[in-house]
Amino acid sequence: MKRLGKRLISTFLAFVLLISNATIIHAEENQYTHSDEASSGGVTLKVEWNDPVLGQETTFHVSATGGSGNYKFRMEAPSYTDPDVLSYESVADPSRGEWLNYTEECSSHDYTFTMMASGTYNFRFYVMDKAANMNYLRTNTFIQVSSPNYPSVNSIVQSAVAQCNAETDGSDYAKALWLHDWLLNKLDYDKSLKWSSAESALTRGLGTCQSYESAYSKLLTAAGIENAETRDTYDGHTWNAFKINGEWYQVDCTWDDSNDDWYNFDERRLYFGLTDELMSLAHPGHAKIYTAAGYATRSTSLANNYFVKSGEAAKWVASYKDRIQENLNAGKTQFSITADNAAYPESIYGIQNGIIAYVMNTTDWYVNGKKVDLVAKTNGAQFDFTVPCTEHKWDEGKVTTEPTCEKEGIKTYTCKNCQTTKTESIKALDHDYSKEWTIDQEATCQQEGSKSHHCTRCDSKKDVTVIPKTSHTYSNDWTIDKAATCTNEGSKSHHCTRCDSKTDVTVIPKTSHNWDPGVITTKATCTKDGVKTYTCKDCQTTKTEVIKALGHDYSSSWTVDKAATCTNEGSKSHHCTRCDSKTDVTVIPKTSHNWDSGVVTTKATCTKDGVKTYTCKNCKTTKKEAIKALGHDYSSSWTIDKAATCTNEGSKSHHCTRCDSKKDVTVIPKTGHNWDSGVVTTKATCTKDGVKTYTCKNCKTTKTESIKALGHDYSSSWTVDKAATCTNEGSKSHHCTRCDSKKDVTVIPKISHRWDKGTIVKNPTYSETGVKRYTCTKCGTTKDESIAKLVDDRASILYKTHVQDIGWQDFVQDGKMSGTSGRSKRLEGIQIKLSSKLKGNVEYQTHVQDIGWQGWKSNGTMSGTSGQSKRLEAIRIKLSDEIANKYDVYYRVHCQDFGWLGWAKNGEASGSEGFSKRLEGIEIRLVKKGDKAPGTTNNAFIRKSISYRTHVQDYGWQGYVYDGEQSGTSGQSKRLEGINIKLSPSLDGNVVYRTHVQDYGWQDWKSNDAMSGTSGQSKRLEAIQIKLTGQVANEYDVYYRVHCQNFGWLGWAKNGESSGSEGYSRRLEAIQICLVPKGQKAPGDTNNRFYRR
Repeated sequence: MKRLGKRLISTFLAFVLLISNATIIHAEENQYTHSDEASSGGVTLKVEWNDPVLGQETTFHVSATGGSGNYKFRMEAPSYTDPDVLSYESVADPSRGEWLNYTEECSSHDYTFTMMASGTYNFRFYVMDKAANMNYLRTNTFIQVSSPNYPSVNSIVQSAVAQCNAETDGSDYAKALWLHDWLLNKLDYDKSLKWSSAESALTRGLGTCQSYESAYSKLLTAAGIENAETRDTYDGHTWNAFKINGEWYQVDCTWDDSNDDWYNFDERRLYFGLTDELMSLAHPGHAKIYTAAGYATRSTSLANNYFVKSGEAAKWVASYKDRIQENLNAGKTQFSITADNAAYPESIYGIQNGIIAYVMNTTDWYVNGKKVDLVAKTNGAQFDFTVPCTEHKWDEGKVTTEPTCEKEGIKTYTCKNCQTTKTESIKALDHDYSKEWTIDQEATCQQEGSKSHHCTRCDSKKDVTVIPKTSHTYSNDWTIDKAATCTNEGSKSHHCTRCDSKTDVTVIPKTSHNWDPGVITTKATCTKDGVKTYTCKDCQTTKTEVIKALGHDYSSSWTVDKAATCTNEGSKSHHCTRCDSKTDVTVIPKTSHNWDSGVVTTKATCTKDGVKTYTCKNCKTTKKEAIKALGHDYSSSWTIDKAATCTNEGSKSHHCTRCDSKKDVTVIPKTGHNWDSGVVTTKATCTKDGVKTYTCKNCKTTKTESIKALGHDYSSSWTVDKAATCTNEGSKSHHCTRCDSKKDVTVIPKISHRWDKGTIVKNPTYSETGVKRYTCTKCGTTKDESIAKLVDDRASILYKTHVQDIGWQDFVQDGKMSGTSGRSKRLEGIQIKLSSKLKGNVEYQTHVQDIGWQGWKSNGTMSGTSGQSKRLEAIRIKLSDEIANKYDVYYRVHCQDFGWLGWAKNGEASGSEGFSKRLEGIEIRLVKKGDKAPGTTNNAFIRKSISYRTHVQDYGWQGYVYDGEQSGTSGQSKRLEGINIKLSPSLDGNVVYRTHVQDYGWQDWKSNDAMSGTSGQSKRLEAIQIKLTGQVANEYDVYYRVHCQNFGWLGWAKNGESSGSEGYSRRLEAIQICLVPKGQKAPGDTNNRFYRR
């Protein structure tokens, strides 16, 4: 979870606001009404916008000019302050990506933002132009907005506080709780982690933990309640602390904002009014914060905790009262009770039990009418109780501080009844000095040493004696103390082999320079000398030599400096090969025109001259020549100017091949008609003549001829003119094959009805007969037959549920849902009844929170509880007598977190057991005996078949896990010291187990959640055996495996086999246990499950 601190703008920012050039300026362009700009390094950044409307997006057009033209833009998270206040808070989290990232390179970019509250918003836009070396340029714009429909944050806060004052008794506790609830109803957690301010919380209804903290702080301050921010940098979270009646309390609105209903209390107030210790159970990093020096809001009281003030915690304590009193009446001064909420997560039961322990310690307890002082403390998922005794019974005592030579020791005695302690002094031992000398400091060539007699028990010593210095021992080899260089002399001497002393110090002469080959540092040119520099390889001293000027080196080849053209002279010279100098400059004469082959620019015709144009290839000068007219060129072939037809003459002539001129025009005579083979245009019939038409192929003129009538041609086969039906005669005759004429008309007799399979037009009922109607498939005639009355074996099942906060719903029936969906409401009770003439009953039992399986109910009697707010967790339903022979009863439930489970039937369990999950809805349906289930029957009932917990070194008892989950630790080298194992109450039978314990060996068998192992003795478990008895042993195999020191996870053992090791002194560190249906495959490898030597 990401948080933001508040960003307060300094007094300097206020000054900037008053004089800044960010004052709204009218833009030169008409598109936007306001603009702001900033310039630096030749780049200008410009921001433009129109009049903002609260509650609607405002577009900011950001552009730049100058520089390279390739810009990257960025918008910073806007900040907000109330009117007439200079205290800006970033509206959104500026560390989120969208506020940190620049755009790709572009010339402009549009940003949008919706302002939601009257006040002043601060906008900052940035431009980067890397090519122009501009890495930072920004505008700083302040926009004031106001609307009665969008009040300022402070106005919203003041309005809420006024409502709070009117609806509470005015106490700080009542106001703090009212404002807490008001904020949670107003705000939703922002899963995008974008919004992080009081502005976003109170106007947008969204925010991170920073929004919750900031908004609640403003509300508390306005209500006159001192408050502070608690920032947990270790867990990345923040919340509030408030002060009531001189005491600080911690409250986490973010974690209280939940719609969950997983536990037996109001989860929206779990984190209201906690101590630092309890809050650190939810946020472990807080433990490092509240224990650090300088922590200012230390919270140690629960007097104003919600559950304490509301009396809810007292109800929790009442559920333990009988068990506590039973131990007190038995005279126990120390005892423990397992917490009822041990199945909850550790952070949840830790907080709840801390509150319970507080109330236990403020409750009066009595034994035989006499008040006793009972001290309750939480210890994991249990309560430890101590009652101070009136008469101490001391044990034999333990030495808690060993005596030394000079100081007394301490022996501590503990009361066997109440664990109170007392101490006695143990006399100091006096020194015991050794007769042997101990060298305290070795003597050297330069310093004396020392020796003394030491005490054998402590650091004391006596008879301190000086050990004289030793003589120097100089080496025969020279040691170079300082190496000689080109510029400085060195030195050498003979050194003492035991210390830093030296003798015979001798000078080492300087060395000569060791010049390198030299480097040309200034090149020689034609007119100037160069320089070559040499460097000593040892001391980096340098010397230089002159390189003589080179003189000009003119080429013998001519270089054309300017080329000659058709219109201008050119020039040439001899150039120096090393520089730009030249000599012998000579004129190059003009060149002649270089004409191309010419282009015909005007073509010659039969009667007109043409033109040919020539262009100089060098200078583009042009000249022209005439092309003589061509004269006519008549073709020797005739051209048909007009074709002759059947009715008109034509014409022909000789045409010019180059133009439209013609000569020798001649007439072409008419042609005759060219008739085609003719087409029958009117066919001859049996009684009428036909017509055949001929057409001229050339001019399309037509002529006709007559075709003689054919006469009738009667078929020898009969044609049915009218088909006979079930009700009418038909007829047949001989038809002409060419027309509709017919002869020999003959009658066809009627045919019989053909009935279909019939349709039920009236279903039989339990009181009336039905009707089945048959229809003739040929003629549609119908006939009816009677259907006998039904035998009445109908049945419906009706049911209704009692729902949290709603009460009893109406009865529904036959598969419809009773309860709620998507509202997290628990079912608390149910009534089920039948509607049928069949004999028999519906029976049902429910698994109820804190109670378990209740007895069977039947025929509309309520199963569950009333007025106790206890959830239903599972249900069984069955039929009896005649109806059970006709129907199966199927049912399924909607279970918290699991959703709709599979269909159960005929007394099977449906729901969950051991998870503390509420039923939220149920569907029940009667299905004809043996018919298919209404849906899947998988996962109809989910239960913790086998549960277990372990006592772990340094950690104590862990919470229960189940069905193959790991209990213990992995990779922490922590031993298991004890174990509890239990079966689901719905399983018929027992689980029995025993452990092999360090120094003790195999213990006696334990069963059904009794502890096996040791407590308070730091003894490791080394192996375990587990088995089932009773009916459950016929249905299941119990498999288990352990994580064993140095061996790791061993193979799976089953049904009383040993798992772990014996004779190796290896601790068990973790265990997994599960039930597998009898004879089915093991959960994993069964090899190497037990080591023994």
